[in-house]
Amino acid sequence: MSAIDASGERRLLCAPRFSSAFSQKTALFPFLDLFSSVQMLPPATEILLQSLANNRLPHAILLYGEDIGTLQNACDTIAARLLETQPHKLAVHPDRLFLRPSNKSRRIPIDEVRDTVRQIQQTACIGKRKVAIILEAERMASDAADTFLKTLEEPPADTTLFLLTTKRTHVRQTILSRTLHFHVPPASPPPPDPAWEEWLFALDNWICSLASPARNTTQHIASLIFTLYGLAARFDKLLKTAASVEWKKQEEETESLDKEQKEALQLGILKNIRAARYADMENRLCAIHARAPSLARTNALHTSILELERSDRLLATNFNEIAALESALLQWMRAWHAK
Repeated sequence: MSAIDASGERRLLCAPRFSSAFSQKTALFPFLDLFSSVQMLPPATEILLQSLANNRLPHAILLYGEDIGTLQNACDTIAARLLETQPHKLAVHPDRLFLRPSNKSRRIPIDEVRDTVRQIQQTACIGKRKVAIILEAERMASDAADTFLKTLEEPPADTTLFLLTTKRTHVRQTILSRTLHFHVPPASPPPPDPAWEEWLFALDNWICSLASPARNTTQHIASLIFTLYGLAARFDKLLKTAASVEWKKQEEETESLDKEQKEALQLGILKNIRAARYADMENRLCAIHARAPSLARTNALHTSILELERSDRLLATNFNEIAALESALLQWMRAWHAK
């Protein structure tokens, strides 16, 4: 399926693999030319509201972007218009169905999908319309996704399905091919985190020091390894601190969730922050390469990005956070040494 890039046509020369920061702009609807260049809402939200006003809203919509909170706000705005209510009242609306990852595995299990499908087939309680929202659609278990496909292809009349994800490439292809995709960029860039910026600066210095004239001395190599372990330990501490701060912001809104759902949400917050941090690290690698590009540095950059991806995969199996990053940085050290 084609995607509308609601953030414009800017493309990054070195695009982070841990976030979908850009997409290709296409015209899916004939009224796109009527869209004003100055909007209070994200462009994707405006487009969907316009299509709703013209009775042309797709029945299956995938909203993707870098920030799950922004995706939820965009979805709630459209869902509230569909159900003729206010966004802050959606949580208690009987015709708004909601699925999110649960338990420590952070999967959307088949039994919950079956229950939602059953409710979708029922008559609306208020008005004529029903809305189903699936948060972090990439977390649907394989059997759950298969169960959902039939409903995704042929939902009951006046039913709209929303799938939200910050990892569109992880969503099953059978689901991607049955939905229209809309990119929703963050409402505004997050404020800089001085501690994280300091960490990136230290990482930059460490990589540059790999090319020091003293790089082959025992003392210098020992210093590099000592710094490497320190970077990994500080990363873990900064990540957990950022996740804790974000959780406190959301904790009051999760009173209705059970213990397993809260644990899944906390883990999701940590994973989203880690993905953003890994994207920052990849951007920093690209910047270092750009200062003095060469074939050797290009190979080092390629190896480093692959190792960062391998670290991300290890963490998906509950591998130790510090050990995963230490392993990646050791490979970076070998790749950038003398480059």
